Amino acid sequence: LILGAGASALTLGRMLKEAGLSCLLIEKSRGLGGRIATRRFEDGFWNHGISEITLNDFPSNFPEPWKSFAPSSLEPATQFAKHLANSLDILRGVKIIHLDYDAASSCWKARSEEGQTFKARAFISTAPLPQTCDLLQASGMYEVLDPQKRLSQVRYFKQLIFLTQAIQTGD
Repeated sequence: LILGAGASALTLGRMLKEAGLSCLLIEKSRGLGGRIATRRFEDGFWNHGISEITLNDFPSNFPEPWKSFAPSSLEPATQFAKHLANSLDILRGVKIIHLDYDAASSCWKARSEEGQTFKARAFISTAPLPQTCDLLQASGMYEVLDPQKRLSQVRYFKQLIFLTQAIQTGD
């Protein structure tokens, strides 16, 4: 069971599937890609979170799902997320609010806001750290894992980065 459907979750899901393992990705939003996003306006779009990747950007041991598709700044970045999500089992619009581990059955149980229960032998959260900490706290696992000292020191900073591409015209 993988919480999230951003780039890391989609890559992990593809790698597990290619290894012959089954997995289910659960994403709280209706979209795919997490920080890989495209905002559309009247006659175009604006990519943010990922701008441009070329095949030269990848080391030889990089996961194959990434190397097989390279978006450019001339197409929506969300196409990349859709490529990674191809053939994966993904539930969208489902927020997990509680986790339990049942030692007797060696099984994780995740419960959604709607009361759905999902069971899995393994659970991986790729959600942003504050969301993962909130889930652990709501599940009574935060104190058991004692991440507070280390994780509370992590800070997120807002950034605004512009990448532009000059297109020469015949004028």
